[in-house]
Amino acid sequence: AETQKTAEQVQPSYSDADAEVGKQTTITAPNFTGKDGKDTTKPEGTKFALGDKAPEGATINPDTGEIKYTPADGTAGTEVNIPVVVTYKDG
Repeated sequence: AETQKTAEQVQPSYSDADAEVGKQTTITAPNFTGKDGKDTTKPEGTKFALGDKAPEGATINPDTGEIKYTPADGTAGTEVNIPVVVTYKDG
């Protein structure tokens, strides 16, 4: 029998956060939802990294997934998406 990879069994999701230009904001670690739609814990060994085209001023904790972001001038009033790559122990 073929086993499903972790990425097929859980889905991480971040909460939106409001930020002010020039002030650092923290986006809390993501919540994980199982295939059944119920909350579940972060799989052991999960790692986080910023994805391609992450905005300048964004950093991520590779172990927790917590993001810190300081918006630059010119971003006031705009929605900013911060791409995140989540890697599980099974690849």
